[in-house]
Amino acid sequence: MSVKDLHFAIQKHDVEHVTRILKNDPDVNCTYCQETALTRAVHGRLDKIVNILLEYPHTDINIGNQFDRTPLYFASLNGQVKLVVNLLERGSDVNCLDVAGVTPLGASAYYDHWQIADILLRASGIVNVPSKNGESPLYRACYYLSVNVVKVLLIHGCNVNLKTTEGKTALMAAVITPDENNNTSKSTRFEILKLLLQNGADIDAHDKRLFTALHYAAEGNKLDVCSLLMKHGCNLYTINNENMSAFGIAISEAKQYFQLAILFYINGFHLRI
Repeated sequence: MSVKDLHFAIQKHDVEHVTRILKNDPDVNCTYCQETALTRAVHGRLDKIVNILLEYPHTDINIGNQFDRTPLYFASLNGQVKLVVNLLERGSDVNCLDVAGVTPLGASAYYDHWQIADILLRASGIVNVPSKNGESPLYRACYYLSVNVVKVLLIHGCNVNLKTTEGKTALMAAVITPDENNNTSKSTRFEILKLLLQNGADIDAHDKRLFTALHYAAEGNKLDVCSLLMKHGCNLYTINNENMSAFGIAISEAKQYFQLAILFYINGFHLRI
């Protein structure tokens, strides 16, 4: 029986057929349709088949799929705590990178799997490892509003001011992430911003376009975020590469955020002529 047969059996969740095929010693580590047998089973949350493959003596748990995403990556992404522990005990590389440079720790940040983030860090996971575009696990956690992962990363001493290749910080990530127009996401964003500021985030850091967190908050007409940044003493007059302050963005013809403009005046902004 071929590798193709093994993958078909996994796709059909056929535990008995998988067991029979493994008796013929197929190349269990090669990829078929982008996945190895184990990454396919883990990604699909097929626990019984995963356990069978882990007990198979020729299974290499550190081989990833076509995108170099290993079983540990998918277990971290899925929030499978017991499997993460099992894989680490069997010698999984805790700091393995996928093709984008994302580690299992980075994967845990997508859906706020804080327990897994803590387990990975206690197993020598690198807290500040950046992806190829410079996104740290903290940046990713902030962008996806994974507040509990943010807390874990801060406890483990992450650098709150690392920048992406575009110069964006975690503080900016929490500001620019799309608004879902619900109170839960807004309160979570607010909590993350306060955590970052309490832990030394540079409130006036700028990216390659010379945008600060305040510029991005103004661009998105996020009054509550602008108010928070102002209360923490952000520079109201910083100019971006288009020679515009955050106030300039608010009153621009394209935006016309007049409530936001009033907020600037209330907080001491004065036009410099």
